[in-house]
Amino acid sequence: LTTEDIYDNSYALIIGINEYQNVKKLSYAVNDAKAIYNKLINEYDFHNSKVKLLLDARATNYNIKKEFNSIVMSAGSNDIVLIYFAGHGETMPLPDGGEMGYLIPWEGESNNLYMTSIPMSELKQLSLMSKAKHILYLVDACYSGLATTNYRSLNNEKQSNYISKITNMGFSEDIAKRTLKKHNDNINLA
Repeated sequence: LTTEDIYDNSYALIIGINEYQNVKKLSYAVNDAKAIYNKLINEYDFHNSKVKLLLDARATNYNIKKEFNSIVMSAGSNDIVLIYFAGHGETMPLPDGGEMGYLIPWEGESNNLYMTSIPMSELKQLSLMSKAKHILYLVDACYSGLATTNYRSLNNEKQSNYISKITNMGFSEDIAKRTLKKHNDNINLA
């Protein structure tokens, strides 16, 4: 069973940022994004013309929004859209409690989130404009739990089970272990 058996078209936007302009650099985001890109094309039959890859300096606020808009507006009623972001995420406290989550693009500034980053709530707003049958967000960033409603923390006893589940899904054990290490055992399972 392939995506072609379920959907007419499969679109993806894959974003990975290691070399940030204004915030701390990361080590694994670009490699993880490339691994997802290759897996979608080579194993899940996504056509490479419908998969956009934005890495480091190409992953600007403008380019991310432009490509996201292009993909969600191109998708038809029997299509799937997959958005993968590996990079920094940050939160800003709200005056009445709670927090607003942001994805930080290449040029984003952690001390000026509203003006330089992408609010996670905007992802939902953009997806509401799409006719796509399904839109899947995979966010590998600190505070990415704010993009979903189901966030869990894994204790040491559950790490091996997590790694087993992820590797059974086809991802390498190395990616699973790096994700655990990178997020201090906090994994978004939604």
